[in-house]
Amino acid sequence: MFSGKNNELTSLLADFTTWQDLEIEVGNHKLAIKINNAVSQLVYFPESMGKIRSFLFDTSVSGALDWIEFTDTKTGERYYETF
Repeated sequence: MFSGKNNELTSLLADFTTWQDLEIEVGNHKLAIKINNAVSQLVYFPESMGKIRSFLFDTSVSGALDWIEFTDTKTGERYYETF
């Protein structure tokens, strides 16, 4: 599991009092997290990560989601939702 308990995540700090674009790419044994198109976290895995089963966004302090999009780059399947 990739989490703050097991990984150093200070590179993901950003001013979330203003809108930020967050992008997560998974494939080819790596996980890339981008904030405003800049790679903030890059993690390599020795074997396949398997399927992503969930994402948790904690917006209880001062955060909000405006929209979310999931795209399977292999099949082109896309899910998009605005809030």
